[in-house]
Amino acid sequence: MNSELVRKEWMEKIETSILNNEWDYFLQLLQNILNRLYSFVKKRPDIINAINAQIPSKLIKQMIYNQAVSVADFKYYFELIMIWIKKLGAPVDDNEVDISIKELKEMKVETFSSVIPLLLLTINDLIDNVQIRREYIIANRKN
Repeated sequence: MNSELVRKEWMEKIETSILNNEWDYFLQLLQNILNRLYSFVKKRPDIINAINAQIPSKLIKQMIYNQAVSVADFKYYFELIMIWIKKLGAPVDDNEVDISIKELKEMKVETFSSVIPLLLLTINDLIDNVQIRREYIIANRKN
């Protein structure tokens, strides 16, 4: 199975769960993204607290289950996640994050199901790039 097919199926799974008003999978993915960000600053609880203050997963969960969330809310929180990726990543990755933020701001969408899968994929790709670069630097520092 090629990676594009896997990505497409993953995005369809997210979209289907949202269309069926089943948010547990999305919340799991959101927590996974936050955990990945935390992994960059394990020894900095102050930064983890700052991330949580800006991206309050418990509040987002309450908003979802009380049907008090909009596409604009999701775009806002996803932009904050991208900003944190930029802060925690290397300057060489800034341009890619800036492009993703610009694309996010320019998105014209009306439904959750049309925006969330793509944004989750984009965010995970950005984190992957930061993680790969960090691992490369750490590996080469030891040599």
